[in-house]
Amino acid sequence: MCKLNNFKLISEEIINKIIEKKLFYTQYQPIVSIKDDSIFAYEALARFKYNNIVLPPDIVFEYCHSNLELFYKLESSIKKEQFRNRPRDKKLFINFDPHVFGYKTGVNDLFTFFKKQKNFIIELVENSHTSINIKLLIDIFNKFEFEFAMDDFFKEDSMVSIFLLNHTNYIKLDKDMLTAIKSNYSFVHIINGLVTFAHSHNKKVIFEGIETYEDLEMAKDTNVDFIQGFLYDKQFINK
Repeated sequence: MCKLNNFKLISEEIINKIIEKKLFYTQYQPIVSIKDDSIFAYEALARFKYNNIVLPPDIVFEYCHSNLELFYKLESSIKKEQFRNRPRDKKLFINFDPHVFGYKTGVNDLFTFFKKQKNFIIELVENSHTSINIKLLIDIFNKFEFEFAMDDFFKEDSMVSIFLLNHTNYIKLDKDMLTAIKSNYSFVHIINGLVTFAHSHNKKVIFEGIETYEDLEMAKDTNVDFIQGFLYDKQFINK
C-alpha cells in the first residue's frame, strides 16, 4: 500500500470498492478557442472520492500500475463512464495510459469499445514513451484511424520526440512553459515557431495551465489555437 497525504492508505480493497460503488466521476474541462472564447472540445479528467476524501488521480493510477488486471478494471470503468456522460456536441479529449496493454486479456475489448465511439481524440499520458514502444502504439492508432494529442510538451522529462511531433494531430503545451515565459519572455518565440510548424502540417496547438488573466494575456501573445485551464472551469461551470 502507499500513503496518501500521510493520513490515508490506498489498497487493492479500496480500488475495488471505488470500481464496485462507482466512487469516481469526470470533470469535463473546456478547451477554448483563443480567438473567440468558444468551446472547441472538452478533456475528460478522472476524479476519485472515498469516505468523503478526494483522492489525487495520479496516486490512484500509480498504485494500480503494479496490478495490471486491477488497472484495466478501473480504466475500462472510467472510460465507459466518460463517454456515456460526455457533452454530445463537442470533441472529447480522453486520456490513454499504455499500461493497459499489459493486461492482454482485456485490451482488445477496450479498443473495440473505442471503435464504437465518435468525435474523440486520444491524449497520450506522460508515461507513454517509457511504458510501450511508441511507434507500435501509433501504428495501432493509425489502423483504427484514431486522432491523438501529444500531452505535456516542454515539460521536464516529457515525451518530446521528432517521431511523435510528426505524427500527432494536436500538441498540448505544458503549463511549465508559462513559468518559463514569466522568467524569460523570449520563450514566446519558441512557441510561435512551434505553432508555425504545426499549422504548416495541419496540426493544432493547445496551451494548458491557464489559471489567471495574466496567464491568458501571455497565451494571447502566442499564436496557439486553443487554451485550457482552471480559469475556464470557473467561466463555463454553469454553462
